[in-house]
Amino acid sequence: GADWARKRGLDMGAQTGLIPMVNTAEEALAAVRACKYPPEGLRGVGAALARASAFNATPDYLATANSEIAVILQIESWRAVQNIDGILATPGLDGIFVGPFDLAADMGHLGQAGHVDVEAAIARVFQAARTTSVAAGLFTLKPQDLPRYQSLGATLFGVAADTVTLTDALKDRAAIARAQLAGTS
Repeated sequence: GADWARKRGLDMGAQTGLIPMVNTAEEALAAVRACKYPPEGLRGVGAALARASAFNATPDYLATANSEIAVILQIESWRAVQNIDGILATPGLDGIFVGPFDLAADMGHLGQAGHVDVEAAIARVFQAARTTSVAAGLFTLKPQDLPRYQSLGATLFGVAADTVTLTDALKDRAAIARAQLAGTS
């Protein structure tokens, strides 16, 4: 797996692991354990050489790191939806984050994240999460959808992407420039 990449990110000081494409309870447990030091996990203990511990200047880093690192697993396939109860029961799991676009593609609805079947799958995930202490959320570029997802049980929201935000801002600036130039000719 990509455990070495997770360790590298955590050692650099990341405090959240957002793990993509988790499909089963077994994969969920492996992902959580890769982000935690023993005995809760299998993360290698090279903390003295890591930025996260301020290169060993944080005396209680090893004792506190597990409780300060959030592990969020991405639910991006129909298989993950079918296994959601087992995934949510994973010890040490802090959150799940639905990837509607990947979920739609996996369900045979490429480019149709709002498809009724995809929406039903998302609702199923959030309903399952409501009965746990695991936070649940998703990414959407449609602010009007936020209240509906919240009513289903979502508590985490991704509402922007750097590339989309930058593209939108550049389009707005270009339109303003064109309007200004049109007014001066």
